[in-house]
Amino acid sequence: MSHSRLTLSLAQHLLSSGRVTRQELVLYSRSLAVAGEEIYGLNAFSRLFSEDECLDQIDIHDGDLAGIPISIKANLAVRNSALTASSAILASEGRNCGYNADVVEKLQQNGAVIMGITQMDEFGMGSLGTNLGEGKLPFTRNPMPFLAFTNRTVDEWVGEIQKPHDLILEDHHEVFAKGSHDILLPGGSSCGSAASVSHGSSLISIASDTGGSIRLPAAWCGVTGFKPLYGTISRKGLVSYASSLDTVGIIANTASCISSVLPKIMAQANDQDKATITDSTARYHTTSMKYPYDESETIDLTNLIVGIPSAFVVEECPAFIHEAWAQTATALQDQCGATVSTLDNDILSPELIRVSLAAYYILASAEASSNLSRYNGFTIGAKSTSKSASLPSLTELEKSLSSSRSAGFGPEVIRRILAGTYVLSSDRFHSHYEAAMTIRAVVYKQMRHALENADVLLIPTSLSLPPKKTDFTDPTAMFANDILTVPISLAGLPSISIPSFKNKSIGLQIVGSSNNQVLRVAMMLQQLEC
Repeated sequence: MSHSRLTLSLAQHLLSSGRVTRQELVLYSRSLAVAGEEIYGLNAFSRLFSEDECLDQIDIHDGDLAGIPISIKANLAVRNSALTASSAILASEGRNCGYNADVVEKLQQNGAVIMGITQMDEFGMGSLGTNLGEGKLPFTRNPMPFLAFTNRTVDEWVGEIQKPHDLILEDHHEVFAKGSHDILLPGGSSCGSAASVSHGSSLISIASDTGGSIRLPAAWCGVTGFKPLYGTISRKGLVSYASSLDTVGIIANTASCISSVLPKIMAQANDQDKATITDSTARYHTTSMKYPYDESETIDLTNLIVGIPSAFVVEECPAFIHEAWAQTATALQDQCGATVSTLDNDILSPELIRVSLAAYYILASAEASSNLSRYNGFTIGAKSTSKSASLPSLTELEKSLSSSRSAGFGPEVIRRILAGTYVLSSDRFHSHYEAAMTIRAVVYKQMRHALENADVLLIPTSLSLPPKKTDFTDPTAMFANDILTVPISLAGLPSISIPSFKNKSIGLQIVGSSNNQVLRVAMMLQQLEC
């Protein structure tokens, strides 16, 4: 009997066959979440729904996701929950949201059960999961040191799901006593989403990716993270960070799980978000795979060309990541029949990859300074009553605005607002912002050119394994984590990060021009692993 993690398809099979009930699956996931928060100290959830809140959702809607436990990142609107984006300026208001984000509404219409709201770096600004701006919260913890027990047979999963709450707590105490007590960081900004899926307290998590916010934590937490083609999923109900880059995506155990969820949440013609793609030929212009994907089918990759861009071979990349990269390329060629081709620097420039990181932070900070200007304590956000030091020339209104924003925003958000305001100033607009836009256009052109020479690209997700909490003292050091993910974001291309064969904390990205192309390659690789 094969061993596996609890995937979406396995959970659906257990539910449809009657071997477990929806209530048992939901209660099991919630018990895991409670144990993770109380025993491991994961801090994956900013708000874990009560048992009654979870059970009340079970029979509201029937659909393909009926009874499936999911989690939602804190920057997506969930009705009757606070929409905080992990920021004190929103959390301090104490208001609950009166509507669902489009993607949340579609999931609930399909019967999914929301277990809670997951932690994130404040407003999506961070690569480590450490910028939790709601105040005095501990870091989100990477659950990878405690996950040796998650692969089971089908029969074992039935017994596990039906296990009483107290026994689940006992199991966690036992595993925690044996595991490493170093606090490994999960990556960000979707730290809680990746941790909740990796730990098992949700089978699917809906998050957002701006420059790698889904792919990096998915890589470090040993799960699969998918950033679709920009505009595939509606952003209505998403708190904006950098609107031209923000993309709603999915974190799950496998690419097959993602392919089952994606068609249920894709943007439709009647959605209110106008920055979406609703023409199916634009989304799937190389489609040859029906959704959801049938795991019994064999995916044929014999005519596929996999490009290995030399531009992404950066000198900072350690040998063990090179080895995992090469091993995956060899598997695609020897076991899947794909053609692996090296893409020379004249197709994609290594210097362009390096400067794309600077261009990304200029553009993202500029958009953030504009988007976050609404949070002032008057229009939106909590008003501070504290008296902060201010220039004597300020009016009372300006002093109040300054006080509210200083108290409500965390240090990283303030840094990026100031940087964005600077690059948009009349003195720096041409030399910084326009130059970054020019680099973005060239990145788009060269990435598209690379995909004219290959069907998909294979590149690492990160240059390191999950770091310890004590490894980062310089707040700007985290920027380097994004060097392999931001070029894809600047080009608006779909990308999926999957765990490597060599080490589950090493992620590899498959980048393509269409959603289904990257999903089918990822699923083929994960079939080999089985």
